Amino acid sequence: MPVAHYRPQVPLSQQLADSLYRTTRGALQIPAEILERWLQQGRCALLVDGFGQTERTDGEAALLEELERLAARTGCSIVAAGAVQAVQLGGFHSFALDPWTEEQILALAERWQAAAGPGKWFTGAREGPGAFLRALQEDPERMALARNPWLLSGLLALFAQHGGLPSRRSILYSQLIGVLLDRPQALPVEEALPAPLKLAALENLAWAMLLLRRSSLPAASAEEWLADLLRSDGRFEPAQVRLALAWLRERCGLVTPGPALAFLRPAFMFALGARMALTNPGQRAMLLRQIDDPDWHEAVVMFAGLAEPAMARELFSRLLDSEDDFFYSRIRLAGRCLIEAPHLQVELRDPIVERLRALLLTTPYAFLQEEAATILARIPGQIEWLADQLRRSDLPAGTRGFIVEALAREQGTRAAGLLALALRDPRVPELVREQIAEQLGRLGDPPLARDLLDLVGDESVAVEIRRKVMMAITRMGDRSLGPALVELLGLPWLNPAIREALLEALRALGDARLVDELIPLIRDPNMPVELRRRIIGVLSAWIEPGQIETLQALIEDRDLDISLRAALLNTLAEAGFHSIVPWLMGFLRESRWRRALDSVWAWVQTLPPFLVRWIDRLTGLSTRAQEDFSRLILQRQAIAALGLLRDRRAVPLLLRILKNPQVHPSLRALVPDALAMIGESRVVPELLTMLQDRGTDSTIRERIALALGGMKATSAMRVLLDLLHDPTEDPFIQARAALAIGLMRDPSVAVELVPLLRQENLPVTARRAIADALGTLGNREVVRSLIQLLPEERIPASVRQSIADAIGALGAAEIGDELMWLLRDERIDPHVRGAIALTLATLRHRPAASEILSLLSDTRIDPSIRQSLAESLGSLWDPSLIAPLARLAHEGTLEPAVRQAIVRTLGEYGGPEAFPTLWILARSAEAPMSLRRAAADAMVTSVSPEFEEALVSAALDPEIPPYIRGRALEALRRVGSAVETVQALVAALQESDMPNAVFHTLVEVARRAHVRLLREGEAIRWIPEENPVQRPTGKPREAF
Repeated sequence: MPVAHYRPQVPLSQQLADSLYRTTRGALQIPAEILERWLQQGRCALLVDGFGQTERTDGEAALLEELERLAARTGCSIVAAGAVQAVQLGGFHSFALDPWTEEQILALAERWQAAAGPGKWFTGAREGPGAFLRALQEDPERMALARNPWLLSGLLALFAQHGGLPSRRSILYSQLIGVLLDRPQALPVEEALPAPLKLAALENLAWAMLLLRRSSLPAASAEEWLADLLRSDGRFEPAQVRLALAWLRERCGLVTPGPALAFLRPAFMFALGARMALTNPGQRAMLLRQIDDPDWHEAVVMFAGLAEPAMARELFSRLLDSEDDFFYSRIRLAGRCLIEAPHLQVELRDPIVERLRALLLTTPYAFLQEEAATILARIPGQIEWLADQLRRSDLPAGTRGFIVEALAREQGTRAAGLLALALRDPRVPELVREQIAEQLGRLGDPPLARDLLDLVGDESVAVEIRRKVMMAITRMGDRSLGPALVELLGLPWLNPAIREALLEALRALGDARLVDELIPLIRDPNMPVELRRRIIGVLSAWIEPGQIETLQALIEDRDLDISLRAALLNTLAEAGFHSIVPWLMGFLRESRWRRALDSVWAWVQTLPPFLVRWIDRLTGLSTRAQEDFSRLILQRQAIAALGLLRDRRAVPLLLRILKNPQVHPSLRALVPDALAMIGESRVVPELLTMLQDRGTDSTIRERIALALGGMKATSAMRVLLDLLHDPTEDPFIQARAALAIGLMRDPSVAVELVPLLRQENLPVTARRAIADALGTLGNREVVRSLIQLLPEERIPASVRQSIADAIGALGAAEIGDELMWLLRDERIDPHVRGAIALTLATLRHRPAASEILSLLSDTRIDPSIRQSLAESLGSLWDPSLIAPLARLAHEGTLEPAVRQAIVRTLGEYGGPEAFPTLWILARSAEAPMSLRRAAADAMVTSVSPEFEEALVSAALDPEIPPYIRGRALEALRRVGSAVETVQALVAALQESDMPNAVFHTLVEVARRAHVRLLREGEAIRWIPEENPVQRPTGKPREAF
C-alpha cells in the first residue's frame, strides 16, 4: 500500500482490503477480518511504500503507529520503505497478480540488502543484487522460480548465505526447500509441528505422488491414504498427523491449496522423493528398482545429485551393467545423473561419456541425436569434443544441427567462441553454419560482434550465411559498430539481401553520429534509389538539432532525385522538430516572379511547336517547368509534414492555400487532412463554408467532410446532415459525410440517420456509410427501426447487409427472436439472410445455430459469407451440431473453402464425437487435398484414447500422403498407450519413410504403455513393466 493512500479516519485493515481489491482489479474481494486473519497466520505480508515522499508528516506518523499496533496484534511481517533512493521498489504502486518482472526482482533484492545494512547481507557476493539477478538470468528455470515472490525470498536467502546459487538442480531445490521450511511460523498451533516433521510430511506426499505416477492428487481421497503413510512413518504422533495434514492443505507454501494437492513445481516433488530415498534404505531400494520407469527418472537424477559417492556408484552400476533398451533410456539417464554428480570418479564417468558419444554418432533417429547432444553439452569437458564433430564430413547435417543447438542452449556464451570458429570453417555445411549464426545471435555476446563483421563482406561466403551473421550482429547490440556498418553498406557489389540486413542493423544499432556518414551514400548517384530511400527511412530516430540545416540543404539540392528529397522532408517531420515549420511554410509560398514565369510558359505552349522549341532553347523555360513539378511534390510533402508536426502557426497559410483556386488541386486536397491533425477548431466555420460551396472541387469537399469528422467538430453536424438530405448532392461527398458523422460518435443523431437508409435517391455508397456510422454511434434506441428495414426489398441487399452488421455492432442481444423470424423468411435476399445469421452469431443467440446450418448449403450465398457462418458456429456451439456439420463436411457439392471452415469448427469444438468424421475425410482419396490436410489438423485436436487403433491404421498406411500420416502420428503421441500400438510401430519402423516421426511416437506410446523394448540381435522384444511398489490395501488406484 502506498503511504499517500493512507486515510487516518478509516481502519487500517479495511484500507488494506480496499487496496487489495483495487490493485487486483476486483479479482480479490476479501473482507477486512479475513485479511487480518491471514496476516496473523503468516499467509501474507504487508509492504508499505513511500515514507518521506509525502507532505503529510502527521499522517505518516499516524500510519507508523497503526502499523506497530497491527504488528503487535497479528505478528505479521511488515516492510516499511522510505524515500532513500537505494531502496525504492519501482512498479509496486501498480502491483498486479502477474509473475514478477526482472525490475521488481532486482528492486526487492536492493531493498533487502539496504535493510540489512552495508556488507551484512550478500556476504559472499561483492556485487550484491546485480550479481543475484545475473545468477537468475543464467538459467531460465531459476528465473521462473524467482518470478514467484515467496520462492524469490528463498532464493535471496540462499544467495545471501552462500554468495551464489547452486549450479546443480538437485542441490538448488533441496536447499531451497530447507530454507523455506526454516522460516519461523506465526500460527501458535504449529508450534507442535516442528520443521523436521513438516519436511517429513512433504516427503511422504511426494513419495505418494511418485508411487501413483501423478503430479496432483484429489485432496479428499488423498488425505486418508496420506494419513496412513504418516502414521506408519514412526516420527508422527497421532495428533501431529492431523496437524501435518492441515498444514499441507492450508499453509504449506510449496503445495497449492484447493481441491487437489500439487506442488508449485514438479521439481519439488522429485527433490523431496530423492531426499526420502537418501535416508530410508527401503525406499532407496525401491527407487533404484524404478530406473526403467520414465515417470521416476527425474527423482533418480535428483537422487544422484544428492547422494554420497557410495550410493551414487550403486546407482550407476545398475545403469551401466545391465541391458539397455531400444531407446537407450539407461545411458541417457546415466548421462543426466552424471550432470548432477560431477564429483563421480573417472572409472564411471568415462564409460558413460563414451556410450553417449557413440549414441550421438551412430543412431539414425533425430530424437536420440538431440537427447545425446543435449546431455553431452551439459557434462563438463565435452564442449570441445562436440565442437570438433561439427567438422566431420561423415556426420549428417541434422546431427550437427542438434549439436549446435545443444551447445548454445546448455553452455551459452561459454560456447560462443567455439561456435564462431566453426562458423568460419568451410568444412561445416552451409545449413549448419546458418544455424550457428542464428544461435550466436540468440546468445547476444557483444564482444563477438566485431570479430564476425568481416564475414558480411566476404563474397566467398554464401549469401544466406552472411545475412544470418548480420542478423546475429544486430541482436548482439554492439553500438560501436555503426561506422563499420555504414562502410559495408557502401560496397557496390553487396547482395541486396545483405544490404537489407545491414539496414535493419543500422536501425537497431545506429545513432546521431552516423547521420553525417550516411549523407554521402544518399548523394551517391551510383547507389540504387530504393536503397538510398531506405537509408533515409532509418534516420528519423537519430537526427539531432545540429543536423537539421545539413538535411535542409540536401532537400533543396535540385540534383538529388525528387523522391529522395521528399523522403528526407518526411523524415525531418517524423523527427518532430518544430523549428522547421517556418522553412516548410516557405516551400508553400509562391513568389510573384515564379507566377509570372508560369504564365509566360503557359502562353508559349500555345504557339506553334517550332517556336516553342526555339524559345525553350533561348530561355530554358521547360527546365523551370520540370523544377516546378519537383517543387509540387515537395509542397505536397510539406503540407503533410505540417500536419505531422501539429503546429498551429501553419494554420493561416494552410487556409489560404485551401481557399486559393489558383493553387494546384492536389495541394489543396491535402490541406483538410493537415488541419484535422493540427486540430484547430477555429477553422471549422471556414471549412463548412467551403464544404457547402458547390463550386469547390469535389475531391476537396470530400476531404473536408472527413476532416470535420476527424476533428469531431460537432458544430458541423447540421451541415453534414443537410448534405445527406440533399438529393442533388454528389454521392461520394454524401458517403464521406456519413463516415464523418460516425467518427463524431454523437448518439443523438442516430434517430435522424435511420430514415435516410430508405431514400432511394441516396446512393448505395452513402447509405452503406450511414449504416456503418449507426453501428459506431452506439445508440440502441434505433435497433428496432433498423430491424424493420431488413425485409424491405426496395433497399439494396448490400445496404441491408450493412444494416445487419450495424445491429451486431450495437450488441442488442434482446432482439434475437425478431432476427430469427427474419432469418427464416426465405423471401429475403440470401446474402441479407447470411448477414443476419452472422449478426445472431455475434450476439450469441443460440437458437440461430440450426438456421445457420441450413444456410451453409445455400449456393446462392457467396462462399466467403458461408465460410464465415461455419466459423461463427463456434460461438453458438452445441453437441447437437456435430451430426449435421459432419454431413455437410462430406457434401461434395459444397465449395472446398466452406468445407474446410466446417472441418476447422468441428476440430476446435467437436471433441471426440467429431473424430470419426475427420478421420474419414483425412483418409478419403476423393476429397481435395486442402480439405484432407485441414481434417488431419483437426483430428489432432479432437482425438481421444478410444481412437488409438484408427490412428494406427492411418499413420502406417503407405497409401496415405505423408502430411496426413504425420498428423496421425502426432495424435498418437498424445493419446497412444496400448501394447498393440507399440508392436505395430516397431514392425513399421524399419521400412517407414518417416522413421523419425515413427520413432518419436514409439517413445511416447511405450512410456505410456509401461513397456520396455529390448534389442536382441535384429529382433526387438517388449517386456511389460511390473511396478514392484506395494500400494496400501483397500485403497484402489482409481480413487486417485
